[in-house]
Amino acid sequence: MSFRGGVTFALLIYVLFMPSARSEEVLQATVCEIIADPISFDHKLVEIQGIASQGMENFSLSTKPCHQKNNFTGIWLEYGGRVRSGAKFCCGVSMERSRPEDLVVDGITTSLIEDDRFREFDNRVHPTGRVRAKLIGRYFAGHRSDRRIFKDPDSYMWGGYGHMGMYSLLVIQQVVEIDSSPVLK
Repeated sequence: MSFRGGVTFALLIYVLFMPSARSEEVLQATVCEIIADPISFDHKLVEIQGIASQGMENFSLSTKPCHQKNNFTGIWLEYGGRVRSGAKFCCGVSMERSRPEDLVVDGITTSLIEDDRFREFDNRVHPTGRVRAKLIGRYFAGHRSDRRIFKDPDSYMWGGYGHMGMYSLLVIQQVVEIDSSPVLK
């Protein structure tokens, strides 16, 4: 290969693999849009705004404003990368705040931007708190379950994550914005 051919090849490789060429589109979504059609957002990177709360057997994004008659889907939260939320939700699940490797879900490696906004979010929500925030995260629908919820034969939910596997999952990768006003219960 000539010098010119080598330079051209190297430039082509650089352009194909530079960060902007690999960037993934972040979908804008509301909690209600995701709850209504979880499979459309499965494995996608989404920007979503809502109220996050953490407590015993809970680290979730509120779905109250968009509750549908037969759909009991909830959104469990977890941090990406090597930071754990520390939420206790079931038998033998570690409450440690770190993991030795980046979190991998369904074969997808996640990350987390650990900046001042993330630390403020974590401090306000952990161990028991509520905060309204705009988040970017990877969404995992899980699977549809036709459990008979409240003895309603038409009820269903998407789940497999969180407390008793009753939630879909949003792995937080970035805290974009935090509302400083207190969240009323």
